[in-house]
Formats: sequence, structure tokens, C-alpha cells
Amino acid sequence: MSYEDRRPFFSVIVPTFNREHHIGRCLESIVQQGRPDVQVLVVDNASVDRTVDISLSYCDRLNLEVLVNESNCERSYSRNRGALHACGAFLVFLDSDDELTPGALNRAANFLEAHRECLFFFQLRRLCRQISVPKTSI
Repeated sequence: MSYEDRRPFFSVIVPTFNREHHIGRCLESIVQQGRPDVQVLVVDNASVDRTVDISLSYCDRLNLEVLVNESNCERSYSRNRGALHACGAFLVFLDSDDELTPGALNRAANFLEAHRECLFFFQLRRLCRQISVPKTSI
């Protein structure tokens, strides 16, 4: 089967639990990818905050489905549940407190189109941490 036979190209699976302060940034980073061929599956782990409501507010900007677990399960359960509902040619797992860098999905798609023999791949992960360094006087 060729990649053209399947739509969407990517299914982005976002497991989450009580991340109302992060999920918006995560989903906005997917919106900013500007790709119409992306399915987004937010799998909520029985949050008690506004995570689900905030996620649902992106339905008009993303091909988005929010799945809510009946109870708090392990993150791996949520990833697997999302994978079962995914219909994209490739799965992207993104934690709800992470963001895709601009153009990340385009770079991934270009790589996959150029290397059609690949069934999966890994991208480097960039970790950014702000560290406060005290000024020293010399």
C-alpha cells in the first residue's frame, strides 16, 4: 500500500491527565504545522480539571477526537488506545506537555517520502530547560 492510499498521513496521539495548563500549547503546536492530513487523538486519563474542555475547543481547527478513559490508567494504556483508533499511515506520540517545533511534521513527511522503505523512524528530541545562573563578580 502506498502512502497516498491512506489519509491522514499522520495520526498524532496525545495521552493526557490533568494538563489544562499545557494541553492548549500542545494542540496549538499541531495547528501551527499547517498540515490538513493530520488526525489528532487526545486520550484523556479521567482528568478532573478542564483538560477535556480545552481539547474539545480545538475541534474547529483540527481533525480531532477526544477519547476519555473511564478511570485513571497507565500512560501506555492511553497510547495504545489512541493507536487502536488511529487511521494515519504513521503514528506520532506526543505528550500533552510537549510541543512540536515549527515544520516538524513537514520534515518527517519529507523524510518518509524520500525513504519509502521505512516503516518507522525516530526524531531527535530537543529538551529546553531554563537555568538560572547566578552572576559572579570577579
